[in-house]
Amino acid sequence: MNKKTITLVTLTVLATSAFAQQETIQETFLQPQKVVIESNSDSMSITIEGRKNEPDFEYSRTIYLAQDEVVVTRERRTAAIEFNIPFMNKSMPKDKSNRDNRRPHSKATMRGFGVGFVDALDTPEGMNVDMGASYELMAPSIFEWAWYPGRSSFNVSIGVGLNWKNYRMTDRNRFIPEGNDIIIGPYPEGAAIEFSRLKVFSWMVPMLMSYEFNDWLELRLGPVVNINTHASLKTRYSLEGKGKKETHNLQHYNRLTVDLMGAVCIKGLGFYVKYSPCEVLDIDYGPNFKGISTGLILGF
Repeated sequence: MNKKTITLVTLTVLATSAFAQQETIQETFLQPQKVVIESNSDSMSITIEGRKNEPDFEYSRTIYLAQDEVVVTRERRTAAIEFNIPFMNKSMPKDKSNRDNRRPHSKATMRGFGVGFVDALDTPEGMNVDMGASYELMAPSIFEWAWYPGRSSFNVSIGVGLNWKNYRMTDRNRFIPEGNDIIIGPYPEGAAIEFSRLKVFSWMVPMLMSYEFNDWLELRLGPVVNINTHASLKTRYSLEGKGKKETHNLQHYNRLTVDLMGAVCIKGLGFYVKYSPCEVLDIDYGPNFKGISTGLILGF
């Protein structure tokens, strides 16, 4: 039982005593295990079982009220707002017995760091992204607000995070800027190939629905809106023994895309998959392809 409940019980005893007997009584009970309040038209009784370091302690008090006395009982419920950082502090337990007793509340959270692998889907001929060399880095929720409807294992959330996606080719073809266009073409004859990659940086807004099966297993599903603010190309190779690096900032890419995300979270470790049905580049200026990524998120 928290301090607010203890204070409420104490104030009830004091207020009722003042009306009935015109005397002040103060009783303090730290960490009681159980508090029972019973009242009727002419009396009120309070029973407290257990207290700090005394599990067998019992206290009982009955207060008799005058028949012409008006007694007002007021109950107030407020939604709890909590701030929780994974692995830093303990918030409300997730076990079912506690879920059955909790009230609707909201919670603000920061959720960890993720790393995964990226692949390109529905690519044009000659564009072969190497998934083993293409990676994704993200902070999925620098800030997340979640709503818990009460006696339910279900919650909904919205957050703000950061995301970097790198689509890397390591075969004979590369990304080549030609004016405002991006084409797929070969390296110069005799080049020693390293890689050619497209990088996209985004602010991400995950809007997820979650279901807690128990205190260690959770399923999260929903769309992730990506506000893409930067895209660039980089190609590295060697020619006649000299290293070459070509970079190019893109202007024609989709500024707003949506991923569909699913994650299975086991004790704070999330295994995720994200699929983007949206085109990564503006198809009037670059190759037409979609993306998919999968990996791990720590603290999710």
